[in-house]
Amino acid sequence: MNHTWCEASGIVASQQELQATFYEYGKTVARSASGPDVEVQGFLALSPQTQAQEGILNLSLVPTPEAHLRALFTQPMDNDGWFSRLGRAIGGIDDLVSQSFRNTISSTADYPVFGLVNEIEQAPNPDSRVTLTDDLDVLGQRKLQLDWRLTDLDIWSVARGQEILGAELARNGHGRIVAPIEPDAGWPTGQIGNWHHIGTTRMHESPSKGVVDANCKVHGISNLHIAGSSVFPTAGYCNPTLTIVALAIKLADHLKSQLVV
Repeated sequence: MNHTWCEASGIVASQQELQATFYEYGKTVARSASGPDVEVQGFLALSPQTQAQEGILNLSLVPTPEAHLRALFTQPMDNDGWFSRLGRAIGGIDDLVSQSFRNTISSTADYPVFGLVNEIEQAPNPDSRVTLTDDLDVLGQRKLQLDWRLTDLDIWSVARGQEILGAELARNGHGRIVAPIEPDAGWPTGQIGNWHHIGTTRMHESPSKGVVDANCKVHGISNLHIAGSSVFPTAGYCNPTLTIVALAIKLADHLKSQLVV
């Protein structure tokens, strides 16, 4: 698994004072528990309850100031997702859209336009594999071949997440989602992995469903343990480093307890 990532779609705000500074890396500082100020970055994410209800993967949607997306602002209303139109109807702000919005796009009023950075958890997929090739490296070891594949659930999850965000933005009169991801059209141009290699030696209590047990020990081998993100059964959408460190500390404590002095 990996954290697939793409810049796609945008938000056209209906209030001039809206801004995305909190979501920009390095633009906001907060006081840490230890005292000194640290840089923080905001993310928009769905609640666990919404994820479960919708049957979608975890994801984050991060607004970013994108001046070149102003073209989205002036495109026809057909570019507006149905969920944004429904949200406006629920929120009773149709007048804003039908008149004020059209007046706005006919001028160059500085209504904020934001891009969306979409970072998505990838579903575990048995068709994604790491295998050995017959080519040898400089140490005489067989090289790896990566076959990384995404599923329909991956792209559907981010598309549905955008729908939910768009409906809420419009319902509350904050704006609308434009050029939303369409699953049938495939991934947007520029979709990549995020260099977070996760899975392959997944953790499970059963040897038939995983490679390591709860103590990161390889099933059937008493003195072989694995510490790293390869043991994650699922990926989430966040950077895996802190979880890797926590697992390594947990494994070190376990091994220490098993040592015979």
